[in-house]
Amino acid sequence: DERIDSGFTRCGKIKLAAKPAHFDKLARTADILAREVDPGVRLLTPEALTAEVGSPIFHGGLLFPRSARMHMGRFGVGLAEAAARRGAHIHENNPVTAIDRLGAARFRVSTAVGGRVEARGRSAGSGGGSCRWAASSSSPLHCPGRSWPTSCRVTGSAPPARTSVTTSA
Repeated sequence: DERIDSGFTRCGKIKLAAKPAHFDKLARTADILAREVDPGVRLLTPEALTAEVGSPIFHGGLLFPRSARMHMGRFGVGLAEAAARRGAHIHENNPVTAIDRLGAARFRVSTAVGGRVEARGRSAGSGGGSCRWAASSSSPLHCPGRSWPTSCRVTGSAPPARTSVTTSA
């Protein structure tokens, strides 16, 4: 819905087997992936792989025809802008310092600049390091490399010296 310009392209990917033992592991993985994740995943024998990529040096591969790629930086910025348009409060350089469980699916997240977010549910992020931004309202709280609550309500604020974007819904 947001039309974020992340360069998303469904281009497929191949995981290559550099050694015969790697092919054996890919074969075991292919069965599980095809059964439980993506029925389109295909195991490529060395001959089939040579026909696919034009190189005989690998011992086979695993083809993911529906795999895609995108520019994660552009996606992150676009996601933050979309959240702000929908009323989220965004506070950069505001790492999470603590997460307290308030109930079965309720959490309080504290930040280095004194902010607190109370939330329910959870959201998954990827990458490493500490939080670069946090969102309120019903937008996700994104902290790379961690799972954090969603449906957030900010109960503190970033000091004026910090970069922050605040909009009302």
